Amino acid sequence: MYLEIKNIHKFFGTGENRTEVLKGINCNIEKGSICVLLGPSGSGKSTLLNIIGGIETAEEGSISINGDTIENMNEKNSFHSTEESTSVMFFSPTTSFQTLL
Repeated sequence: MYLEIKNIHKFFGTGENRTEVLKGINCNIEKGSICVLLGPSGSGKSTLLNIIGGIETAEEGSISINGDTIENMNEKNSFHSTEESTSVMFFSPTTSFQTLL
């Protein structure tokens, strides 16, 4: 498996305002696959991508990329090496595939 996401949890806020935005996310993606992350606004899509890319950290869970596992998701800058391993493309609803070519 190229990308393995196991039991990812992410919270925002504190005390009574603490909200869990990622609730035990699990996913496996094979190398060379094209993956689409789809969901309504506020469902955690960008947060998950930011965690995979090392921009944000998760409170719980692990991610393995090409066999390299990061067990402690609270380590800052733990995914510097992902720049060479992953790509993320953002599209707006008005972007057509032809525009990209």
